[in-house]
Amino acid sequence: MAELEEALMRKGLAAFWMVAAVPLLAMACGGSGSTAQTSASPNGVSAAVLADLVPTGKLRVALTELPAAVAKADATGGLHGVGVDFGKALAARLGVPFTPLGFASSGAALAAVSEGTADIAIVPSPAVQQTSMTATTPILLIQHTYMVRGDSQLQSVQDVDRTGIKVASVMSDGHTPFLVSHLMHAQLVQVASNQTGLDDLRAGQVDAFASGRFVLTGALNQVSGARLLTGNFFIGQIAVAAPSRHVDASTFLQNFVNQQVSSGAIQTSINALGGPGFTVPGSATNG
Repeated sequence: MAELEEALMRKGLAAFWMVAAVPLLAMACGGSGSTAQTSASPNGVSAAVLADLVPTGKLRVALTELPAAVAKADATGGLHGVGVDFGKALAARLGVPFTPLGFASSGAALAAVSEGTADIAIVPSPAVQQTSMTATTPILLIQHTYMVRGDSQLQSVQDVDRTGIKVASVMSDGHTPFLVSHLMHAQLVQVASNQTGLDDLRAGQVDAFASGRFVLTGALNQVSGARLLTGNFFIGQIAVAAPSRHVDASTFLQNFVNQQVSSGAIQTSINALGGPGFTVPGSATNG
């Protein structure tokens, strides 16, 4: 009788340890239900992407205010522009609040990301090449041409690079380094501001003033009879920058850029600017 009771006890203990081992094994293999539920946000964004893009629980987007098409402050200090619209859409996709941060230059915007006070930056693509960050393909293209006086013999951007022609360009603008390296015969005159360039053109001190087509269109009335040359000497590219170590986040950002461009969302933002000179990547009017 004692031997029968001992056998039953051994069988009971074996059954107990088998039952107890099941949840332990599941936890070791990462197969618990709670782990699966927390691996992604309700919007289907992976935990790895969220950890990289929104470590504080909100999307902090550094926006360059030059060019103003990316982000421009209104009378109340609020920011508006293609970059702002993109940031809002991205935050909505991630399911987090959106915090826009305006900076006077692309360098300052990228520095904020490097220092961890911003999560991504929306800036001209060439600026990203000088950092350890990676950039998406462009979300916005900005056309650049020349303004000339009404009596000028110049008709297209191809006519400008000639001996004896003087071209004014704002020294801090992103297209000026391009002109420095590409004007082989014309003389480049670097000026401090758009107003100085327009004044020099009006006074006949230069033959052409180089800038974004949108900027020049808005300034045509400042130089009597002025007109813009056909074609573009430069196409500025605005992209989204993130730390290169965030591989999953970079892939997510590129896919989101593709979606925003193809869906027409970027074009809607461009239309809201109410002027010429901005195009969506892949548009037939890029050139």
